[in-house]
Amino acid sequence: MTLFGTWLSFSNVWGFTVGIDGSLDDWGVIPGTDWIPKAGASYSLEDNAPNSSGYVGPGYGNQEYDVEALYVTWDSANLYVAIVTGFPQTGRDYNSIHFDAGDIAIDVGLDGNYDYALRVAGSEVGSFYQVSSWEDVYYSSYVESNPFRAATGSLLGSGTLSYLPWSGWDDNDLASQRYIIEASIPLALFNGPLGSFGVHWTIECGNDYLNVEAIHTPEPATLILIGSGLLGMGALRGRRKNS
Repeated sequence: MTLFGTWLSFSNVWGFTVGIDGSLDDWGVIPGTDWIPKAGASYSLEDNAPNSSGYVGPGYGNQEYDVEALYVTWDSANLYVAIVTGFPQTGRDYNSIHFDAGDIAIDVGLDGNYDYALRVAGSEVGSFYQVSSWEDVYYSSYVESNPFRAATGSLLGSGTLSYLPWSGWDDNDLASQRYIIEASIPLALFNGPLGSFGVHWTIECGNDYLNVEAIHTPEPATLILIGSGLLGMGALRGRRKNS
């Protein structure tokens, strides 16, 4: 009975399957109108576009450098991440400096060390790495935006990623385009269970960033299998005792 109660608890927070298509319909989100996702997702919101000073935090840049929302969920096979931003996949130029979109960074164990990276831009889009070292953001005073992009690491495989202009519109965008990033990472690529973990995304300048923390719980079918194993062990012990 205890196991069944645990199954109910876990199934209530278990996530959902997402199509990687540049739409947030699967998440139950309409950017600029309804930012709150449906049950089963962890998220962080910070749409600073209406700020007339251009501040997006910790830097400036209006909608063009705004990281507005970060969502995380999963099913039995994949970890899913969605990001809403005003920053394009091709990057932006500012005073002859080119800034790129950063990797999706994942910290397993919430120890402050980001262990994995999914390439979001460049020639390796979708490549998934176990990371040995990271690049920091361009402006060193924006330390809270680190890390930016994996510098060295081991290639573990690949996920699926889309980075597309959003077809909707919001007056608060200040006449700038909004982009939707969606990613799917096979859970089998991680070296062990996720447990408590964090997801981070920023852009090379570090003008804005978002973090999300979540606790990955087993898919209900997995718990049923575990329960079956425990029941089998109990029956075996009973037979041994009776013999």
